[in-house]
Amino acid sequence: MIPLQLVQQPTKASRIVAYPFGDTSAILYHSLLNQPEKLDFEDAAERDTFLSELNGSGVETGLDDLDQLLSTDDTAARSQVRSRQERYTADTRSLVNWFSLMTAEVCNLGCSYCIAGRNMDDAASKRSILMPFEIAKAGIDWYHSLVTRTQRRAYVNFSGGEPLANRDVTLRAASYARGLFADFPLEMSINTNATLVDNEVAAHLSANRVAIATSLDGVPAASDAVRVTKAGLGASSRILDGWRRLMDAGCELTGFMATINDKNYHHLDTGIIDFAREWGFSWVRVSYDVLHLLHVPVAQAAERVWSIYQYGRKHGITVEGFWTTAIHNLTQSATGGGKVAFFCGAVLGETISVHPDGRLSACGFSSGNFGNVRQADAFNWDLHRELVSSYYAGARDFCHGCEIEGSCAGGCNISRELSSCNGNDSAIRYSCDLYREMTKRLLLAHFEDEPVAEPGAAADGGRDPGFSEFTVAQRGRRC
Repeated sequence: MIPLQLVQQPTKASRIVAYPFGDTSAILYHSLLNQPEKLDFEDAAERDTFLSELNGSGVETGLDDLDQLLSTDDTAARSQVRSRQERYTADTRSLVNWFSLMTAEVCNLGCSYCIAGRNMDDAASKRSILMPFEIAKAGIDWYHSLVTRTQRRAYVNFSGGEPLANRDVTLRAASYARGLFADFPLEMSINTNATLVDNEVAAHLSANRVAIATSLDGVPAASDAVRVTKAGLGASSRILDGWRRLMDAGCELTGFMATINDKNYHHLDTGIIDFAREWGFSWVRVSYDVLHLLHVPVAQAAERVWSIYQYGRKHGITVEGFWTTAIHNLTQSATGGGKVAFFCGAVLGETISVHPDGRLSACGFSSGNFGNVRQADAFNWDLHRELVSSYYAGARDFCHGCEIEGSCAGGCNISRELSSCNGNDSAIRYSCDLYREMTKRLLLAHFEDEPVAEPGAAADGGRDPGFSEFTVAQRGRRC
């Protein structure tokens, strides 16, 4: 059940969001500063009186931190955020811990919803479809020089398009990175549709300890409705063959990502969890298409993914998606320390991508340009800081007044780029409604699992599937 929001503030102002919880409790948080709290009262009447007076002055709980939060108006809240932002973005070089090589901005499949589609079209027009090894090497060298100075965790990802469409360069670059980082901790991953995986590819990825981030858009029948070859044929059988080869070679596959749109929505149900269990997976990332409007009522779409989330939780399968971003940020803020809310690693400042022509961007699917690895002064850090600052929670006028403004933190950068190009933000507004709905449900679920340990811990001492910090799925799509 989704509780009624009892507190309404003028549009554009951040506010305390309040939900009745159980018979005598309430859940409160600040829409910009987050910090969720559970308050217990003697009875429902006392609780309702408290909630009805939240907009007035002098409401106190006797808890210093909460009383301070309740008395923070919009001006003070935004001042706190700006101050935190200035400290955070003082030197964005120190933030970077993820480097993605877009080794092939082309794909052997023809999925209509592809988030990389615009970049692939642009790359084709400029004849920069496949990355030469020299660009890959220059990019890895640049990243190695950066992280060995900053001492941040090193993570190299191969993406596209389909990186195995440039098979030799991708595999050679993986070997080169593993050798270059021999004395520095390095994780590697590849985003692949797996259809081009043969025994040699599988063995090479296994030998270089490359984690696998792969996609199947639901059970095979659902995936075949949207994930298709250039000829329009479903690709699921080829994907599953690739998975088997990877597993046989010793690669660890722990889950997969699914994108849902109008064409495969009718297949979406708890069968996706049963399918994951049959493969021995521990997670599934289910996200609705962020670029194109889903023609299903938001309440219906939310209920569908909620039923999958609950079923997965029952069976020990992590179910997440773009819709879990806000709850992750919201619950993490409860630990204090002024944690920074972000929608993805790119706008947090942690990820950098290099394209086949050497262009550097924060997100591999973005048309942004911060420089080129072929240049001596490769990266424009001032522009990078401007991007991170523009996506910090509270920095986007579009989001002002939203009940999850401080935890959603602006949504997907690529969906905003596309909406700016075509002058249509309907898909963004749909996602906003969906994320608000899901955050309410997930927040209540979080507090229903008391005793609450640190965010991410389940009541039984295990990991709560709803609040995993970073799975391979998230890391694989982090840029």
